[in-house]
Amino acid sequence: MRKNFITIAIALLFCTVAIAENQRVAVFDPAGNAERHINEIVREIFSSVIVNTDGYVVLERSLIDRVLAENLFQAEGLVDDAQISEMGRMMGANLAFVTSLTRMGDGNFFISARLIDVMTARIEKQQTARTSRATETELITTAERLAGEMFAQTTMSTAQPQRTIRQPTVQNEAVISDEAQRTNNPILTRGRNAIGGNLFAVGADGVFSFGIGAKYQYSVTDPIRLEGSFSYFFPEHHSQGSLSMSFNWREFNVNVHYLFSLSDKVVLYPLAGLNIGMWNFEAGNFGEWSESESGTVFGFNLGAGIDFQISKTLTLNVESRYNIRFEGWGNLFFTRVGLTYNF
Repeated sequence: MRKNFITIAIALLFCTVAIAENQRVAVFDPAGNAERHINEIVREIFSSVIVNTDGYVVLERSLIDRVLAENLFQAEGLVDDAQISEMGRMMGANLAFVTSLTRMGDGNFFISARLIDVMTARIEKQQTARTSRATETELITTAERLAGEMFAQTTMSTAQPQRTIRQPTVQNEAVISDEAQRTNNPILTRGRNAIGGNLFAVGADGVFSFGIGAKYQYSVTDPIRLEGSFSYFFPEHHSQGSLSMSFNWREFNVNVHYLFSLSDKVVLYPLAGLNIGMWNFEAGNFGEWSESESGTVFGFNLGAGIDFQISKTLTLNVESRYNIRFEGWGNLFFTRVGLTYNF
């Protein structure tokens, strides 16, 4: 039985890490001196190529515009990679696609494009191109070719410029809208780190104890989060006549959370993982004699929790879990309230 539990726990902790998630891309309006309608055409070309490439989805433009407006930025004013990364994280993006479109003196266009990882502000890909015949038709072809090369396009072709520039298909709009709605929550962000503390209550057989703890969280993918935690429960002291007893408990946990977005600030998650508990028991008779005993027990965690995003960096958490012991001890029920700092 114990081997079966360990096998299940290891599968949950490590195999889920391999689950691949689509990369969410925020496509910003091109900077430069080109006319507005040309900027819009080029932006739609880039969006269409990306959304039709396996492994990528494009965030809805209304979401990008709303985040920029709330933070008093204009898309064409975002030239600093760190600033772009900050805005991308607020949008729930993994990558930011930033372009510059410049009309040169001879009427031709120069295009510069770069793909930025919003968690590290590192430029993942960068490419440039220019037209030679000074026509908008050539600009469309050049933009399609540049985007296709950057994203190593493997799926549907974007050979119909009239579809991709002005009238995106209903299918594409649905893909973008659904993904944007699902991920418009900063808690669901791959690479997100968090540290925090907890207040605990634990109960067994009608007896409750209280404690404090610390935790670290890392989002392996958007919905899958790993958490490591340590808990210390305040010693319990009991006496009867001349006999006194003391019991102390500490534990380590490694759990996997699978996050479901309920709104742009609330996330619900089930959890599963491993538990290591360390206990110490002492008994004595006012100095005449004393005995002590300690040990370690292992268990399996099942539970659920809910996160509330209360600011850009702070999250309030409420969680309950049931600890199933592999051997030697009864099962325990834990409830905690915690606060995390996200970075």
